[in-house]
Amino acid sequence: MNDDRTRTTNQHNICANAVRVLGLAAIEQAQSGHPGVVLGFSDVLTVLWRQHMRYDVTLPTWSNRDRFVLSNGHASALYYAILHCAGFELSMDDLRLFRQYGSKTPGHPERDARLGIDVTTGPLGQGLANAVGIAMAERFLHSKTETSDGDHAIGFHTYAAVGDGCLMEGISHEASALAGRFGLGKLIVCWDDNQISIDGCIDQWAECSVVDRFKSYGWQVIEDVDGHDPDAIDVALREAKACDAQPSLIAFKTQIGRGTEWAGTATVHGKPLGAQRFSDFKQSIEWTLPDFTLSDDIYSAWQSEQLTPQKSQWKARVESIKDPVWHAYFRDIDFLGKTHTLPDEWKLLWASWLEDETLLVSSPQATRHSSQACLQRLVDAMPNLIGGSADLAESTGVLLSKTHTWRVDADPEQFLHFGVREFAMFAMANGMASCCGLRPFVSTFLVFSDYGINALRMAALMKLPVIFIFSHDSVFVGEDGPTHQPIEQLAHLRSIPGLDVWRPADTTETAIAWKEALSRHDGPSCLILTRQKLAMFSRGDFQWHVQYGASRLDSHGNACDGVLIATGSEVRLAYEVQMQLVDEGIQVAVVSLVCWERFQRAPEGYRSAILPESGFRLVIEAGSSSAWYQLIQNRIGAVFGIDEFGQSGPGQQVYRACGFSVEAVVDQARLLHQQCVAAT
Repeated sequence: MNDDRTRTTNQHNICANAVRVLGLAAIEQAQSGHPGVVLGFSDVLTVLWRQHMRYDVTLPTWSNRDRFVLSNGHASALYYAILHCAGFELSMDDLRLFRQYGSKTPGHPERDARLGIDVTTGPLGQGLANAVGIAMAERFLHSKTETSDGDHAIGFHTYAAVGDGCLMEGISHEASALAGRFGLGKLIVCWDDNQISIDGCIDQWAECSVVDRFKSYGWQVIEDVDGHDPDAIDVALREAKACDAQPSLIAFKTQIGRGTEWAGTATVHGKPLGAQRFSDFKQSIEWTLPDFTLSDDIYSAWQSEQLTPQKSQWKARVESIKDPVWHAYFRDIDFLGKTHTLPDEWKLLWASWLEDETLLVSSPQATRHSSQACLQRLVDAMPNLIGGSADLAESTGVLLSKTHTWRVDADPEQFLHFGVREFAMFAMANGMASCCGLRPFVSTFLVFSDYGINALRMAALMKLPVIFIFSHDSVFVGEDGPTHQPIEQLAHLRSIPGLDVWRPADTTETAIAWKEALSRHDGPSCLILTRQKLAMFSRGDFQWHVQYGASRLDSHGNACDGVLIATGSEVRLAYEVQMQLVDEGIQVAVVSLVCWERFQRAPEGYRSAILPESGFRLVIEAGSSSAWYQLIQNRIGAVFGIDEFGQSGPGQQVYRACGFSVEAVVDQARLLHQQCVAAT
């Protein structure tokens, strides 16, 4: 027995030292990186990946694999070394190119499931929330995939590595509280409890008890585990996996920079050791192989205990799923888990939608309510559509019937209450979107998008098709005042690369915005919706032009004196301005620019037809004007926006106080027309 234990410990040390040296070599090569965590947390992750993670490097995107999230993304050198040793498609040359332009090994891990990286991490704490979202996805899919023998086709663990910094971030509180409330027993968080952050020992700024905090959230907490003892690590992980009713936090006591003269100090956090210290470390562990070189015995030791799945067993399990809807879903997602499009029988006939009088009501309707009508139909047709709201379900138009609501005491459903936790909600949606083709939606007021904007940015960076629903989109919020009236938010959202921002003007545009958002698989979309009612526009056969991001609401063609460009609620204002200008003999076109990003991708001929070069351009939107000047450039034109905070009062009154009236816009259009006449 002692001989077996000694042999196992020796094998672990060889494997852990391999990833230590590879990670340090990559950092030294780049002269950039974080060696402290490579030295301090390698034992924990070696035990996890060798003895507990279930995956198959030949089928890296298998739907039922265990997931791993490196929330402390600066530990990427350690992560890449592990993935290389485990057999993923990361070569020694990739490790040599650590942190270099265009490499597979950037400074922080970037999503590529083929390489074993499920989400992009770096902003501390978000990875933990991503992991909670993935665990929520597992719980949802587990409940839907019961098999004929009483088992389930989906049932995997989600592991997250976090550092002290992750647990200081507010998002960790938000996400962990939800994880505990929902009893996510297959979520296991490995805490690198070394008490060091960039500025030094954290006892000066992080005195609260993390252990007590997580216990209060309803977590199982496994305390004071020696993070350098492979047997203790293994026992703790087994204990965590044995707990089905609660998520688990394992507090691994570690020493940052272990084995070097900088051990236990902040110096080693983000500073390469240097050639001499690196050499001294290798000598201390009796490492004799050249840098970026491993023996076959090391690879064999690393990969000998992999818990690999069997393709035939997985297919048989899918075939035995009792629910015919989910049987079809996973039958169409092949063993690689790469299919993210909807099966044909779930694709909606959108053309018939746009002829449906019960959806396209003729009376004025707030676009948040138009969106709600769409969403209620969508959840019935799309079982993989899942989401919720940050305590604003009714206000944002995402409140679904009780049969669709996920309750803590019942099986998961498609709508869940996140509570007042915007940041965690956004990041959790990112985690869900990374899993088995789920299509998450989340909602709050537009002004509160700021709370979660970094997670929204991460969705765009990862190209995840999350749908963000933001209602109460202008000063028309009214009585709640400037704290709740968005001004700069639209400009900020439109500045995020890869994000489509839809601001529909009526129910037709709202339905098409939903269609386009769901048809997109390479990035997130925002639906910007009104609190106030908006009248419908008659478009006839031209309604499908909305899918290009902009459409004309007139028949003047290119023979006009100018173009009024508006979004959302301001399209009706532009239409009324047009009527008065036409009476004065000024021929103007009205363009509803529902999605600037989609319009930029439209065919050039279509864009030229929508926005002719001749005449003036007047952009009208109840928000910051700055971004719209790109449509003016050297032309005669102006932007009619709001560049100051609003006030409390009835929405229509505040709207007019900010200058948004037919008279004011007509005056501006007349002035631009006069400038055009004078210039000819």
